[in-house]
Amino acid sequence: MADAVNIMAYAAPQYLRAHGIEVPGLWTRKDDGSDMTAVDSQVDKSPTGAAVWDIYTPEAVANLREYIRETQYSGDTTGDPIHDQGTFLTYPMRKEIYERYGSAGGSCYRIYQNPGDAVFVPAGCAHQVCNYASAVKIAMDFVSPERVEHCRRLTSEFRQLKNSHPRNHDLLQLNSIMWWTFAGRQDLQTKSKKNSS
Repeated sequence: MADAVNIMAYAAPQYLRAHGIEVPGLWTRKDDGSDMTAVDSQVDKSPTGAAVWDIYTPEAVANLREYIRETQYSGDTTGDPIHDQGTFLTYPMRKEIYERYGSAGGSCYRIYQNPGDAVFVPAGCAHQVCNYASAVKIAMDFVSPERVEHCRRLTSEFRQLKNSHPRNHDLLQLNSIMWWTFAGRQDLQTKSKKNSS
């Protein structure tokens, strides 16, 4: 709905050790009980993470919607394949999407997230995340000036959903955000003029 940032603060150490994930700044006790030492850096460097994100560009959303409707929806066309959040795109599905729509309309950015990593999801980008380890994350939504039009489009899409849909309501309140941003700027300009006189 809006821009989002997701920071992983913690992931289960058992998972990290089992998969040879080195996290800078993470300290662990050696098995022999000796003092704290940095995690061994001589581990397999193949990409892996406690969470794996797939982020699609706004230009790919229409293709994703079409693909999910054609392959995953059995007769129910009243919902929205993206906003319903009912389909997780597996590797064979992502590969088929890429083959069908090409790099401009079907590729995604894959991000491997570990403790200390922040993932930024721009407004208007369809995304999915698979958490492979128990984790504590901090998430925050915000509206950046560069993505206001995407937020406006998403708000319009939500309004078109069925009344019973949980995302039908204007949760973002974009018009209120814009109004108070404008009002705050006007107030700052007024104060600035008073101080300069």
